Amino acid sequence: MPVRVESDEVVLLGICPAGTHVFSNGVYQPNPPVTMGPVRGGSPSGWVGRSQRISPTRVQHWDGHYTPTPVIYLRAESFNSKTRLAVRLRDDQDRYWAAKPEPQGTRSGVRPYLAEVPPDVKTAVAEIVVLNEVRAIFEVRTK
Repeated sequence: MPVRVESDEVVLLGICPAGTHVFSNGVYQPNPPVTMGPVRGGSPSGWVGRSQRISPTRVQHWDGHYTPTPVIYLRAESFNSKTRLAVRLRDDQDRYWAAKPEPQGTRSGVRPYLAEVPPDVKTAVAEIVVLNEVRAIFEVRTK
């Protein structure tokens, strides 16, 4: 379901378990025709890609994201550069944890947020947080 933030659109693509998840042009592919997995010796989470020629004039490209933890995927393709997105998790005791944005960034507008909570948490609600740019002026006076 898309959500409007001023003139931009944010779509929650899903909350997925640990593993590899495949996207094509920013759309989740539940049964992709290609297989992908983590890079050996690489980072614990990240992006991999694969292309396949479909016809003499067309090449299909897939982006795979692998992660050892559950992950929340948002799509925000043309999001204002002065506005940042974050995801936090809230449990039934009103405790909060920040979901970590994927260190390797985004692909085709897909933004992964790694969701880690303590083992005693049974349920958590994901909340999308919009962080607007803050401008501060600091005046330093030295003697």
